[in-house]
Amino acid sequence: MKLFIIGLILSFSFCCQAEQNISAFGKIVSFEVPSSEWKKSDEQSTSSKGMLMFKHSTMKDSNGLSVQPVLSIVYEITPPSVKNIDDYVKYARAKSQYKVETAIQLENGTVVFFYSYSEAGVAHSLTIGHVYSSGFGVQIISDTTVSLLSQLNEEQKAFISSVKIKNG
Repeated sequence: MKLFIIGLILSFSFCCQAEQNISAFGKIVSFEVPSSEWKKSDEQSTSSKGMLMFKHSTMKDSNGLSVQPVLSIVYEITPPSVKNIDDYVKYARAKSQYKVETAIQLENGTVVFFYSYSEAGVAHSLTIGHVYSSGFGVQIISDTTVSLLSQLNEEQKAFISSVKIKNG
């Protein structure tokens, strides 16, 4: 019985990721990476903006291509004209070149847009969530090939909905 309980505890600790934080510009961005398959691959910041990127372990898509899906968090101080989530969405979308296919608002207030694009003849699914709090905005980005979307959809949803902004 003790062995079973230890096994259960170990399997739980490997299946669930702990909350992580980015502390920047007087705010804390908290989030959960959906699984251990996602590894931090890049982190950058300037005096008003930053980015954290995770790449999934390499997967083969339906065409046999090796693909590394991406999850990113882009956080920034917003201009004074941005006063709420609607303003932030307009501000962030003004910089986007993609045509929105669908948009939803999650229960936690995150506004999410779904896009598709093609790169080197490969169809991609791009999802961008937006969160805002008092002069600070976050874009949560998920990018994968369309053929891998069904395998990663739940992890992408979990990542996007886990992002929260707190006062630091």
